[in-house]
Formats: sequence, structure tokens, C-alpha cells
Amino acid sequence: MRRFNILLLLIISVILCSTKSQAQMQSVINTSTYRSIASSNTVFPAKSIAISPTKIISAGNYSPNVLLSPMVAVFCLTDNDSNNNPNYPNCGANTGVLSNFPVSDMTLYQDEVFFCGNISNSQTDTAYFAHTYWEKLVTGGNIEMFSFPKQEVNIVSKIDAYDNDIGENKVSLIGVDTIHHRSLFIDVNLSISQCEIYAFDSRRVKLLDVSHNAKHVVVLGQLENGIFALLSHDKNDLHNYVGQIYHTPQLYLDDTLGHYHYLLEMFKPNDMDVAIVGYSAMDDMSGTTISMINLYNMDVMQTQAVDQFNEARSNFKYMKMDFANKELLCLITNPITGFNNNIFTLRPLIPNDYYTEVAIPDGHHNADYFTSLVPYKGEPFYMALGKFFSGKILFFDKRQYDFSDLTCMEKAHFDVKIIKEIKKMEQINYDLLYPIPYSHSQVSSFPIISNYTIECQ
Repeated sequence: MRRFNILLLLIISVILCSTKSQAQMQSVINTSTYRSIASSNTVFPAKSIAISPTKIISAGNYSPNVLLSPMVAVFCLTDNDSNNNPNYPNCGANTGVLSNFPVSDMTLYQDEVFFCGNISNSQTDTAYFAHTYWEKLVTGGNIEMFSFPKQEVNIVSKIDAYDNDIGENKVSLIGVDTIHHRSLFIDVNLSISQCEIYAFDSRRVKLLDVSHNAKHVVVLGQLENGIFALLSHDKNDLHNYVGQIYHTPQLYLDDTLGHYHYLLEMFKPNDMDVAIVGYSAMDDMSGTTISMINLYNMDVMQTQAVDQFNEARSNFKYMKMDFANKELLCLITNPITGFNNNIFTLRPLIPNDYYTEVAIPDGHHNADYFTSLVPYKGEPFYMALGKFFSGKILFFDKRQYDFSDLTCMEKAHFDVKIIKEIKKMEQINYDLLYPIPYSHSQVSSFPIISNYTIECQ
């Protein structure tokens, strides 16, 4: 086993270390910057989260040998204060790996990173979640790991964490039980070591995401193309909930690109009790669309859409609230711009039509290469995480409102319109509610050395 770990370390170091450039990354001073890390062609970037105004953790997965080796999780630190911090002499020099535990989602709560995924070499437990301080992810250390029985939870795809008003530390997950055809909302109470499942028949409802604000835990699901469900739970008593079904235009559907579903985001916990549901509508009016829903009465407050002449039939891939600026960062693939990725902001609840500026990162003729966005700094900036078809892990930094220098990107603008509200239909309830056990263990991550290559600046 020791020989295998040493061999794995050498393989990962070779894969991740850039051979093109060992140039030290500078803080982002231009309006946009491309960076990359060399990788194998099986890498799958997962998600980026801001852990401070200047530090971002990005997670991804790959297999050193698709036929022989399990998946490996990689955590990389992007630190724009690195030149001023002797502990981080190179922006890309802090990377940690976690063997056998590929990551599907992660979030930050208080000072800890919570992440989840599916164990790739276990016969009994296949789905897990974990939490640790971010330093241990990139510099090595023990990580608290929790796993579910294989016969109860096969897959977990989304994670959220919060404390309720009585001080209980809670973890929310979206999962699947393929044995019993169930789509799962998993509520874990770490304070009293209990776990409950809220389940739908997965052939009727597919749960997609979970998030929380100051008063509610919100679960998003999809019934079919053009119909979604939103379930709003009292954060202090999850058994107290209301579920509502909504009808929208059909979603963008293309067998060559996949069936792109609904997205969920919340306003900042103490701002207002509103959920945002995003989708790519297939109608005569719009492509990228967001609907704001009141979590008390479940009414639709407003629906905004990008005009169809700007980006008809877009694929709405990712959205993230920029809480500091009260805007919604959006990532789409746009057929009108040659199926390139487009990044722009929407302004939820603005009462009138408006327009928004769009960044179109240089793609070197590779479409669909970004997967997630994260806002950071108060100036403000955002960073996109993705992958080139050539196998590189890709990072694109952008100063949000500064389009004075178009290096590394092109510019467009979208017209955004307030459109007719979507239709509120009947209520919906979970099919089953039951407890399940989970187990606790510790695993170790270990650091490696990697370096960014500056692709464009």
C-alpha cells in the first residue's frame, strides 16, 4: 500500500505540474486573465468556492489510470494575496489530493469546507460527505468523513450546511437510492448523530438541489420538461414544510448537448425570504430565465428573461448570487455566439427592463468548457472554473464591470425583460419520511506541488 501511495503521488505530481511555465502568478490586475494547470485528459472540474475575499478553493476529479485506479479528488488554492504572504509563495503551489473520494459538490459554512461525493472503491458505503478546515485540503491533514449504507444511498450530488436557531449543526444533501427508485433529500443532524430521509419516487420527481436562508431550507426538484417543484422547510423544524409545483415553458432540449434542468439560488440569508429558480426556456420570448418565489406563500414574485434575439435556446449552466453587489452571476452556453460560454449578471427584483454586459471568454474554438462561477473581492471580481478539451484545468478571472481591456475575451450585451409570471399549480408532498444510519471515520489528504501557467493576461 505504501508503494502504491508513493507511486500515486509521483503520478499526480507529474500530471498536475505545469511543464510550460513555472511563472509566479500575480494578483489579478488586468480586467481578465486566463490561467491553467496541466492535467490528464480525464479530469472533471467540480466547483469553486470563495473562502475569503482573496482566496478560492477549486475541486476536481480525475483517474490516474481509467482502467486500474479509482478516482482522485484534487483541491487547488487560488490566492491573490500570495505575493505578499510568505506561506503561499506561488499562487498555484498549494494543491491537495484525496484518494478514492471524488467530489461532486462543496460549500463553505463558517470556517469549514463541506463537500460530498461517491466513494469509488467501497463495497458497503458508496456515498459520503465530509468537512474540514480549508488548510487541510491543500496542505494535508485528517478530514472528518461520514458515509451512508449502500442499500440506502447510492449517490449524493449536492450539499449545504447550516446551524438552526437551537444551535444544531445540520447538513443537507441531495441523493439517490437506485435500488428502491427514490430521489432523496437527506437531513443530517451532526449535533445528535441522527439522519432522516425525505423521499420521492425518482420516476416521478428528480430532486436537484438544496439551499437555505435565515428561516428556510429549500429543495428544488423537476417532474418533467417544463414542470418543477419547490419545497420550503422551516429551518428549525424540517417536518413543517410546504411544497409547490410550477409550470414553465419547456426547457432547452437537444440530444447532442443534454437535457438542462432547473437551477436554485437564494438571496443572502438575512436579505429576504425569496428563492431564485433559473432555467433555459424554449419559447418565443426568452432563453435564460429566472423566477423569484416567495417562500412564505410560494407565490411567483417576478420573472426575468434575456431577450431571445440575444441568446435563443441557451443552456443555462450555473448561477451564483454575488451577495456583496446583490446581483446574480450567470453562466450559459450560447448558440448565437458560436456555442461559446457567456458570463453576465442579472439583477433580481429590478422593476423594469434593463441591459447587461456580457463577457465571452476566448475559447480557442472549444465550446462548453466552464462549469461554475464564484464571486470574490469587493471590487468586484469573479472566477470561472472549467476544462479545455486538451485536458487542462482552466481558470478565468474577470473584473466584473470593467470592459476597458478586452484581452482574453470578447464583449456583448443582453437585453433583459420582465415577462409574464410562470404558472403556480398544485401542492406536492414527499412520498416517504424515514430515518437511516450513517458511519463516521477519518481520512487523510496529502499535498503536492503544482503551478499555474498564464495562458492570457
